[in-house]
Amino acid sequence: GGVLIISSDGQASYEPGTPLNLNPGESISWQSMPGTPVLPEGSIILGQSYQLDAFPTSLAESGNVKIQFQEPTPNPDKMLAIYFWNGVEWQRLPTSFTTPIANFHFDSTSFAHTQIPDGLKVAVAPSQGVGVYAILESPANKIFLPFVQR
Repeated sequence: GGVLIISSDGQASYEPGTPLNLNPGESISWQSMPGTPVLPEGSIILGQSYQLDAFPTSLAESGNVKIQFQEPTPNPDKMLAIYFWNGVEWQRLPTSFTTPIANFHFDSTSFAHTQIPDGLKVAVAPSQGVGVYAILESPANKIFLPFVQR
């Protein structure tokens, strides 16, 4: 029930929806990806993408994915969200954002505690199961109404 599922760079984690008991031969992991599937037009990735793997795949079907990122300069014409690559296209997930409470962050690369930089945020979204996740900044969906004059 206390399985910690975190990427090697410490920026992404998975929290199962129910206590997780791994049996022999079962596994679950986050992997930092060196590349990313083609992004939607006008979108940019914040940080990098991550692959959630599980055997059997049912281990990752519920719960939440979390990705830490450095918040960009606010832009009303852009939206931030965690996206999931379903093998064909990116799907925008309902995403909430928080600011880490602790003053220090454990760096899994150097095995040291470092001061959390200003602007560090955590994005949280429901798991879609095994696959690729990333935080994308994409054009905001705006509706322009015609000008009406009396």
